[in-house]
Amino acid sequence: MSVICLRYPFVGGFDERVRAHAARLTAEPAAGARDLWTYLEVRDAARAALLAFDVAGPGAHAVHLCAPETLVPFPTEELLRRHHPTARLLRPLPGRTAPVDTTAARRLLGFTAEHLLDG
Repeated sequence: MSVICLRYPFVGGFDERVRAHAARLTAEPAAGARDLWTYLEVRDAARAALLAFDVAGPGAHAVHLCAPETLVPFPTEELLRRHHPTARLLRPLPGRTAPVDTTAARRLLGFTAEHLLDG
C-alpha cells in the first residue's frame, strides 16, 4: 500500500483569494506566521494531487507543497527571527525564500510550483 500525505499551505486562485491574502499578511505579518507566509495556487495544488496517484510501490510519505517564495515583501529570515525566534535555520533563506522543505515533492512527485504570484 502506498500513502501520500500532501501538506498544503494557503491555497487559492490569484484573483479569488491569494492576492487579498497577500495584502492582509503584508499589513499584518504576524497573521501569516502559523503558515510561514506560504501559499500554493489552486492549479498547482490540483496537479500535485494528481501526481500523487502515480507514486508506485509501498510506503508512507509526507510531502510539503508551496510556492518557492513567500506571499509577503519581507525577507524570510527577518520574519522568522521576529515571529519564530527559537527556530533554528538549517539552510540560508535568501530574500523571500519559502521556509519549507519541498524536496520530497520534487523527488517523489516531480513537482515544483508553476503558478507564482509574482511570475
